[in-house]
Amino acid sequence: MEFQIDPKSGRYTKRRLKSEPPTLHGYAGFAQELAVSHFGTVLCALFLYEGEIILRMREFAWKLFQPGLEIAHREGFWHCELSVKDASGVTTFRYRRKDAFAMIIDSAYDNLDLELANLPANLPSFASRNKEELVAWWSERARAS
Repeated sequence: MEFQIDPKSGRYTKRRLKSEPPTLHGYAGFAQELAVSHFGTVLCALFLYEGEIILRMREFAWKLFQPGLEIAHREGFWHCELSVKDASGVTTFRYRRKDAFAMIIDSAYDNLDLELANLPANLPSFASRNKEELVAWWSERARAS
């Protein structure tokens, strides 16, 4: 699936791809549609924009490395919660897991499987990385053709 997002408004379009696109045409990041309580289907996106890594969910947007930003993820059986705390308070998104069936049938299911299936589970890890390295890596991917 490929998403094209307006970084300022959060509006997006999507299209199904048969394989990963060979170039990113100026974009770099990850996104996943989630079924979020009280919001419906929402795009959770983490992407490079004007030298910053942006986390966007619906109309909410944060710079991943802004001072005081705290990201927490909590795993539940059918649902998970992503909480983002900044100077204005805490915003929590409760979303339906993408991997509930796999978790039930796979006896070797672990945290890696959770993170592969649910983008928000990766966000605390991304926030703990080195900003300059992440920006450089995604900038290079966006330029690659």
